[in-house]
Parts: sequence; structure tokens; C-alpha cells
Amino acid sequence: MKARRCVLPGSCVCQLEDFDLPDAPPTGGYLMEIHASLISPGTELGSYRRTGEGSSPYPVGYTAVGRVVAADAAADQSLKGKEVFLFPEDDRQSECHASHRTVGPG
Repeated sequence: MKARRCVLPGSCVCQLEDFDLPDAPPTGGYLMEIHASLISPGTELGSYRRTGEGSSPYPVGYTAVGRVVAADAAADQSLKGKEVFLFPEDDRQSECHASHRTVGPG
């Protein structure tokens, strides 16, 4: 599916980009439609002000609120259609400033 997300392509530059997202959630996971997202001021402001040239644009966004639009067969089906708060952990702590996001098990 086509989705949109916020990326930081360089110092003090922010832009929206289209990206491909799997139509189905990951095994045991979910597909969310994001309604609102939050920032981590220290991390994202530091990233926004980064000075290194040649860095690839990368998606940002710390937490989000949205609706679960699909659940993998191994996931809790009762969450489909419900509004949830998403607080990703570790390496998944990004990509919440987007129209949609997949979420792993949990």
C-alpha cells in the first residue's frame, strides 16, 4: 500500500515522502492508521539540526495514536478497529510521523 511519512533529509530540512508499506501486518503484528504522533524533543531536534552531509533521509516520530486497521492471524483480533497508543521500543522507535505504520507483535 502507499503511505506518507515525514523524513529528515538533511540539516534543518523536513519533508513528506510517499513510501510503500506492506498490505498485510507482520507475523503477530498490526497495521495502524496514524491519527496523531508525538516527538522526542531531544532526539528529533538533534536529528533535525544534524550537520553531516550525504546522510540518507530517514523517517522520524516517537509515539503515535491511531486505529488498528488490520491484525495478523497470530495477533489479538479484538484490537481491530480500536484506537490505540503506540509506544515503539528500541529499534522500532521511529517512523510514527506517518499516515500508516506496521507494528510487530506485542
